Amino acid sequence: MSSIVDAIDPPRSFEQVEADDRRRLVIDHTPRSILAFGLLVSLVAVAEWYSRPTHRDALILVGSVYVLILATHAALIQMRPHLAVASAVLTVSALCAAMLGYSPMVQGSGELCVLAVNVLLGGFAVAFPIGVRNQLLVSIVPLAGYPIILELGTRTAYPVWYSGTALLSFLCVLGLGARTLDRYRRQILLDGFRQAALAAENSRLNEEARAADRAKSDLMSMLSHELRGPVGNILGFSEILLDDKLNDVGEQQEIVQSIRDQSQRVHELIDAMLQIDRSNFVRIPLQLEEFDVSELLDRVRSELPAHWARHNVQISWQAPLRGERMRSDRIKLEAILRNLVHNAVKHTREGSVSVTASIDPAGPLVHFTVTDSGEGMSEESVAHIFERYFQAKTAGAGFGLGLFIVKHFADALGGQVRAESAPGLGARFEVIVPLRSAEQDARFSATAPPPARKISAVQSN
Repeated sequence: MSSIVDAIDPPRSFEQVEADDRRRLVIDHTPRSILAFGLLVSLVAVAEWYSRPTHRDALILVGSVYVLILATHAALIQMRPHLAVASAVLTVSALCAAMLGYSPMVQGSGELCVLAVNVLLGGFAVAFPIGVRNQLLVSIVPLAGYPIILELGTRTAYPVWYSGTALLSFLCVLGLGARTLDRYRRQILLDGFRQAALAAENSRLNEEARAADRAKSDLMSMLSHELRGPVGNILGFSEILLDDKLNDVGEQQEIVQSIRDQSQRVHELIDAMLQIDRSNFVRIPLQLEEFDVSELLDRVRSELPAHWARHNVQISWQAPLRGERMRSDRIKLEAILRNLVHNAVKHTREGSVSVTASIDPAGPLVHFTVTDSGEGMSEESVAHIFERYFQAKTAGAGFGLGLFIVKHFADALGGQVRAESAPGLGARFEVIVPLRSAEQDARFSATAPPPARKISAVQSN
């Protein structure tokens, strides 16, 4: 039974597993069963050939029919393995019919015919324990055929009811035996199925645990790498100020500004981790409010950190006319736009970044688009950029959280995000959200963690 357990695919139903086991059983046992049947029939045929020369024509005819039936079954299970069980039932039924047909052809004994049929069906039950239902289907032919061959000239030494009762009794015993064996095999299969399902579940849990451990290790490695730079700069600039060797007020202000920018970088990393922790909830609570779309873009533009600016990169902003209002979670929309802008600036050495907002009255929907003329990404990278911790293989690759946050927050707002990019041709990100978001379940908001006062996570691929 080990091969049966190994072949079980736990996600399938047990009925499918049981049906597959029956098919494998028929396919595996067919060659040996054909060989055993052929040897037994050959011995009987040889004895019949020499003891009753007048039966030779009938022997040749019935023997040819046997060979044809068995060859058809062997060919069918090779070409149509899924029909193996049905083929076995039809094959044994056809062999029973041919065996019954031999008796009236030679004016033979009904008792010997019953004995031959019983041997055939008993061998079938042993070689192919495939269930009481199939066993009963095979029994139809001898039960219906025996009265017919008696009418066609088969002789009986005992009263007809005697041999008929013997046949019926044997078929009942076979049915009971098939039922008992079927229950036994079903229980073994069920135990194996449960063990395989449990092993598959344990394997999945172990893989998830290993994946979580790898993600944790990667996260700590990335955090260490990302934090080492700004923290080192802060320490260095602080030591310069403590040495009090700078007399120029301008130089002091420049160093203080650098310390502020590096501190902001550390703050953003910490904020990013807090957002990722909150995003583990199945549903993210929304804080809905009504606001002007143009004012939203103005707010994002005015709060961009100074260290994001690049001399060779121009950022343009285009919003609808003032007065276009929407109802949504403003904080999360700001986080989406900040992450997209930071992603665009980081991947653009020189050129431009364009931020636009437009109203689609047919939705009604709001389309936020961030386009850059930067290095772009491959088609393979575009397919994975919204995955957590994914980092595109580009010069500006970073922490791998920003675009994951964009996707997660867009989904929470009932919207969607699209990305288009090609190497050397820049990238275009479009976030589409409803103009008026639906109210969320207040009960969930009570159990969820309170939202941050201000979301500023901007690390991205």
